Amino acid sequence: MDNQKQTVHDGWDEYANKRIYKSRGKIGIMRSLGFGAFSFFSISMQGLVGAWLMFFYTTFAGLSAGEGATIFLIGRVADAIVSLVMGNISDNVYKYKIGRMFGRRHLFILAAAPAVLIAITMWVAGMSFWYYLITYLIVTVLMSTLQIPWETLPNEMTKNFNERTKMSTTRMVIAGLGGMLTQFVPAQLFKYFPKTSPEPYILMQVIFSVVTFFLILITYHTTWEHFVTKAEAKKLEAEALEENNGQKPNLKSELKNYFSTFKIKTFRLHMGIYLSSYFATILFSTVFVYYIVYVLKMSTSVSGFLQSLSIVSIPVTIIAGFAVTKFTYRSLYLFGYSLILISAANWAFVAFTRPAHMMVWLIVGMSFYEVGLYILLCTMERLPIHSRFGYVGYW
Repeated sequence: MDNQKQTVHDGWDEYANKRIYKSRGKIGIMRSLGFGAFSFFSISMQGLVGAWLMFFYTTFAGLSAGEGATIFLIGRVADAIVSLVMGNISDNVYKYKIGRMFGRRHLFILAAAPAVLIAITMWVAGMSFWYYLITYLIVTVLMSTLQIPWETLPNEMTKNFNERTKMSTTRMVIAGLGGMLTQFVPAQLFKYFPKTSPEPYILMQVIFSVVTFFLILITYHTTWEHFVTKAEAKKLEAEALEENNGQKPNLKSELKNYFSTFKIKTFRLHMGIYLSSYFATILFSTVFVYYIVYVLKMSTSVSGFLQSLSIVSIPVTIIAGFAVTKFTYRSLYLFGYSLILISAANWAFVAFTRPAHMMVWLIVGMSFYEVGLYILLCTMERLPIHSRFGYVGYW
């Protein structure tokens, strides 16, 4: 007689023993690197798109600046809409069998691996406005859809503040390295192709997409998440009904819950800081190559080299990760923004006076900008966004 306990195939708790739900011990540097490897997904998209896509549109795609800006605007609106609901979708996908089989976070991480290859389609020269709009929309929506669930993992993998700090700091270091490479690699490619050739643009995306494909798989296999048991699911459903006056949650009620957070003054303040900083960073990345090429009459490789100075983010992130535990957010914000304002004054000075040793001035200005930027990013990284599960992600 077989006395062994039989597995109950109930389509729910039977998946609790899957590898993605199993903690693998203390989180050290190697585990943090596995988590942070996914950063290349966003940084390879944001870095290449922010710095080079508008220039590609107006130089090789036959689009006007207005058409390029329209594509970016529509993409940002779509991004905002998707980001608004994606956290809730990821939180609730455990209700479906596929979400329990692959994990409500890891399902989207796994999907990100092939999705990153789609970005290559944005860099095909000579296509129509609608082609570029559709490809940009697809990539932008995929970035929001697939990155947000990954950002929740630190709080699911550990409750230890020091371990979560180690993970977020490692993530920022990897992102900084990726940001540097998204400028340095194109700068090298531009040296080997004519200025009139669109080939280095699609080639750089191919390189980063292929590398990112494998890095995402590393994240998938080295991280884990919390499994929502059937008992926990019933409790969460009861809480949701209570919060919604006995009615099942719908899109209207979820949006109401989202916007209710704006009643919190601190939330509004930090959201304003984040959004203004985010859009200013995008604007800078987009126009900087035009500043170098058309205002200073230098090459695109110079722009790539200067933006590759984001390599300073690695030591800055490590130092800022320590400083954020010793100083107030206010003091770090003021210091970071002051450095960025100094760099802005430097760009104007160089453009209007054309000083001797111009490259030195540009390097100093970019160094100030990158140091200030990563101080701000590292500070914002420590501000958690909460949800029904207690956490949705970092800024």
